[in-house]
Amino acid sequence: CYATIALPTDYDCWYESEESVSVDIVVKRMHENVKKAKKIIRSMADKIPHESKCGCRTAAQFAFMTDKKYVPHETLKKLELFYGKYLK
Repeated sequence: CYATIALPTDYDCWYESEESVSVDIVVKRMHENVKKAKKIIRSMADKIPHESKCGCRTAAQFAFMTDKKYVPHETLKKLELFYGKYLK
């Protein structure tokens, strides 16, 4: 029910043929990786079975503890995918 998406931001310093790592490079690659991760998730979302007997589908039921009246609307929109059914 779970998967890891690992997208590197830089090569370690031992990889001599690569340029030196800077904060700018890491941040640039992080932004690129966010786009890649979103693309991967979108392509996989329809492949997840709608029915499941394990507890994974409700694992986040009690993870969100803050009263939603204290959470900005924009934040609630961002959390909709994962917590929407619990925030209604």
